[in-house]
Amino acid sequence: MSFDTNALLILEIDSSVEEVESDVSVIKKYLNLKGFKFILAKDNFDMDKVWTLRKAISPACGKIAPTKISEDATVPRSKISDMIKGIKSIAKKYSLKIIIFGHAGDGNLHPNILTDKRNEDEMARVNEAIREIFELAISLGGTLSGEHGIGYMKAPYLGLEFDEETIKLGRAIKIALDPNNILNPDKIFV
Repeated sequence: MSFDTNALLILEIDSSVEEVESDVSVIKKYLNLKGFKFILAKDNFDMDKVWTLRKAISPACGKIAPTKISEDATVPRSKISDMIKGIKSIAKKYSLKIIIFGHAGDGNLHPNILTDKRNEDEMARVNEAIREIFELAISLGGTLSGEHGIGYMKAPYLGLEFDEETIKLGRAIKIALDPNNILNPDKIFV
């Protein structure tokens, strides 16, 4: 099993043997019609190779540039292609290397910006690109975060997704439930 490619879509099907065989047949036919190469993992050894490759993507990014900034934004599945095209356009606009991976089943994409945090000019472009990636996700009906939450890194972008009233309500709920600010302090509302 060889993976000499610029893009890889991993599909995992979990069902009865008959349903898996039927699903594989439909998927293979569709992908072949679209001009994609279809490779079936025939056994656990092949499956392990696929997942080893997938798990190696993030660490491999660290070999390309000294700093990897990983974001996550989620869009409806029907907008994944638009999101990927948009991220590629943003990367080109700001002369940045962005590697995208994620979870197509729920529309969660991880744009990984490969940069050098010591380069102030480049980091300024990175910050502009991050803002545009989040704006793009929202414009496509998505959200700022699919699985990693808002935290303190995305807090400045909260206004892209929520109006001021909603943010004030969230802040009021946080104060009511945690008046001493001991639960996840300063993560969203400082």
